[in-house]
Amino acid sequence: MEKQTAAADNLAATIEELCARFGVGATAFALLVAALRHHRAPNSVATLSDWMRRDLALGEG
Repeated sequence: MEKQTAAADNLAATIEELCARFGVGATAFALLVAALRHHRAPNSVATLSDWMRRDLALGEG
């Protein structure tokens, strides 16, 4: 519980520092862009090499 509280306090302090330095709008926009990029990470087997696809019994692609 103490570690969670310390992490939350550290995150809050970091966000406050970013807001003070760059402004609330720019900070919010950067957080939104970072969240969208995180969710757009591809999860496809198309990018795997042939040997990795064979290891997963997917055949060569």
